[in-house]
Amino acid sequence: MLLLGIKPNFFKLPINKDGDLDLHRFSVSIALGYVYLFLTMTEERVVRVITGKGKHSPNGQAKIKPAVEKFLLRNGYSFQEAPESQGGKGALIIFLKK
Repeated sequence: MLLLGIKPNFFKLPINKDGDLDLHRFSVSIALGYVYLFLTMTEERVVRVITGKGKHSPNGQAKIKPAVEKFLLRNGYSFQEAPESQGGKGALIIFLKK
């Protein structure tokens, strides 16, 4: 059933088994929507967002990570690149003020 053109489970966030938001396979615009929803809905104080390293992007250039970093900076979030053991350049650790 469609409600105002929105498919059921449209807003089901792509959360992996560790509770991280995994943005692999999404366009930048969809990924940013998921980041917004994830950050506003989570009750955690520190979260990990997996952006990927851009290996499957044209020219191997990451598109999602720079867009997410820009969104986080513009909205006053504190974050850092994840340690290598937690995804390194392909993930961000975000600190929330809750």
